[in-house]
Amino acid sequence: MTDANDIAGYWTGWYAYGTAADDQRIPFSAFLESVAELEFTGTTLEPNTFAAPMLRELSADVMGEMAGESVIFEKLYHPGPEVHQAHIQYLGRLSDEASRIFGEWHVGTGEDFLSGHFEMVRLSRQSATADAVFSFESPVFELPDEIPDPFTPDDKDEDDTST
Repeated sequence: MTDANDIAGYWTGWYAYGTAADDQRIPFSAFLESVAELEFTGTTLEPNTFAAPMLRELSADVMGEMAGESVIFEKLYHPGPEVHQAHIQYLGRLSDEASRIFGEWHVGTGEDFLSGHFEMVRLSRQSATADAVFSFESPVFELPDEIPDPFTPDDKDEDDTST
């Protein structure tokens, strides 16, 4: 088995509501990084399938831990219109090659309980090069000294062809 403690890197995967093989799969991508021995944090990005229609994608933070082949983590969506703030629990198994995680997820209780299955495959391991490429500082934008008012009519309408 590859280093079982090594979960850091870029991943792609899917999750589905329910456990049937033909359930609709929602794709996602994830970046995970180790923060302590057997502990990790990260972020995910997926298409919006349940929040306000104006949101094209949903992002979330994840944090979890590993115990042998078991991978346990929690996902919490970043706030947005109609984006729930429930903590989603994932319980998965790491493959022998540390390149695949698969398992089940659940959220809520009672009538609000939802569950399903998921799978994620590692695209690449985290490296110093990847960190350098994907880390950045906020860009600096320079605004012009004067911004024209788009609602002020021009003195002469160039499209006016009336005589």
